[in-house]
Amino acid sequence: MTKDLTRGTPWKLIVQFALPIMAGNLLQQLYNTADTIIVGNFNGQQALSAVGACASLTVLFTALAIGFSIGAGVLISQYFGASREQELRQYAATAIVLMLAMGLLMSLIGVCSARFLLARAFGTPEALLPLTLLYFRIYAAGLVFQFGYNIAAALLRALGDSKATLYFLLVSSILNVALDLAFVAGLGMGVAGAAIATVISQIASCVIGFAYMHRKYTLLRFSLRELRLDVKTAGRILHVGAPMAIQQSIVSCGFLFLQRLVNLYGESMIASYTVASRMENILMIPIIGIQNTMATFAGQNMGAQRPDRVSKGLGQGVLVSLGMTLDPVSGADRGHSAHHPGLPARCGRGGHLPPAPVQLRRRHPHFRGLFPRQRHVPGRGRGLPRYVLRAAGTGPARGVCICAA
Repeated sequence: MTKDLTRGTPWKLIVQFALPIMAGNLLQQLYNTADTIIVGNFNGQQALSAVGACASLTVLFTALAIGFSIGAGVLISQYFGASREQELRQYAATAIVLMLAMGLLMSLIGVCSARFLLARAFGTPEALLPLTLLYFRIYAAGLVFQFGYNIAAALLRALGDSKATLYFLLVSSILNVALDLAFVAGLGMGVAGAAIATVISQIASCVIGFAYMHRKYTLLRFSLRELRLDVKTAGRILHVGAPMAIQQSIVSCGFLFLQRLVNLYGESMIASYTVASRMENILMIPIIGIQNTMATFAGQNMGAQRPDRVSKGLGQGVLVSLGMTLDPVSGADRGHSAHHPGLPARCGRGGHLPPAPVQLRRRHPHFRGLFPRQRHVPGRGRGLPRYVLRAAGTGPARGVCICAA
């Protein structure tokens, strides 16, 4: 069911549209965490560390898929808001072909460069390298389906349907947990079983997404002959999607730098960092939900020639983001400082690192105000430089913080 975001009270529309996205993001985090929990419980710390050692790299590829998909969704939402159905179909068809082609390319790059990236670029410990390579290569082979799911989800959200993706993720999450238990606990396949379960679940979400889109929306129903790559259209999609993809990549590169530092401390630190990263991702769900909503909201209203609603929605969106994250963040300082004897004195104060919740509390006030504005900028069709410069501040600098806490 499509949803018109050009009429009604902005904050109400933003909340209604964002809630299914947040629920879907929660399922996606549980989906990603299932590998960690099940592998850690049934195969021990080394297997858990092997999965965690490539986590930041998998996030980078996911960031590219999400960034370019949302860029395409912004254009589709503008044409939907302007009721220009012919252009909408042209851009949607090109976006599908483009994203599937990019997914194939990323799969090839991931499989072929896995050893170089993990061993040399990120300094994965030698003891973990065989298992990490095995997990990541299987995961990378399924990237094309991840790109496919993300473009299907972006197109549906552009038309105002944020609930459908929740159902897709619910099915794939349940399937992923069931397959994890079957392959890892039942068949003893270890990290390979976890990776295969993830890929099969991604295939399921991709296929279900396109099947639903084809069945439900005549606007998004294409024959094979209509699915072709128009170079000019693809260029505009890349132009609008590049800011978001680069922003996502800059942030991910900050995590990659941090992952390399963490890898220096061995299996125990990698396992601990993996668990803490999952916690942070869950706390970020409300912010990301509002952020993604703002792209569709701004796109539809710009297409409908309502820039006044875009500005009004931005202010209300930031307030909603602040309100949704106030309680989790304000309670984050109840933890106690932890000491890791393996840390040198230069990291923190004599080896003491502030607890993860306190670190999250320190930076969440920045994120919950910044992130809605980041999606709002490309949603209005703004250019690349300012957007990327804003994003740069949340990227590589985060890696430096491990030794400046």
